[in-house]
Amino acid sequence: WPIISENDLIKSAEWIINKQEVDGHWKRDRVKHTPFVQSNLSLSVYTINALEDAGNVIEDRNNLTLINNSIEKGVNYLLSTNYSNKISIDLCLSLNALARSNLNWTNISLLKTNLTNQIVNSQKDDGTWTSKEVFAHAILATKSELSAYCIIALYNSGMSLGNETIQKAKNSLLNQFDSKGGWGATKATGIVVEALRSE
Repeated sequence: WPIISENDLIKSAEWIINKQEVDGHWKRDRVKHTPFVQSNLSLSVYTINALEDAGNVIEDRNNLTLINNSIEKGVNYLLSTNYSNKISIDLCLSLNALARSNLNWTNISLLKTNLTNQIVNSQKDDGTWTSKEVFAHAILATKSELSAYCIIALYNSGMSLGNETIQKAKNSLLNQFDSKGGWGATKATGIVVEALRSE
């Protein structure tokens, strides 16, 4: 497989960093970004993850410092976000980003705990999570996709796969499998498969 050089990786990281806003987020362009990126928050999470991956490879100290400073600004943006009491894909993505962060900050740990509890306490009796947001092509897909994101977020934040919340959610997803071989939409099906194979 082709391997990107460190120099090209640094250029890419610099380009990303130059797009970062003062408060640490990256701004979603409705024309350039697909529906997969639904908000500034989700774009920021994807970008923080990309910079962390780059930082794990780049050895040049000066550029690594720039990357880490940008990541810290991005994480501060996540910490300053008001997640309200609504369960959303953005909330799950944020929990994922905080869980993989190498920053040993007390407020990160506190927010991770709060978001985890928020997800657990919002689970429905049937094991799913629901939202008024429409981010897929069918009601089944909306419920399945959000539930899958919740499973992944809980697992990545340290919850055991044997935990009752995750097991209940996985069983619910398996029961929602439709006769056509999916979960209502292509993207939803992909995320559900990822959630079900978490290990």
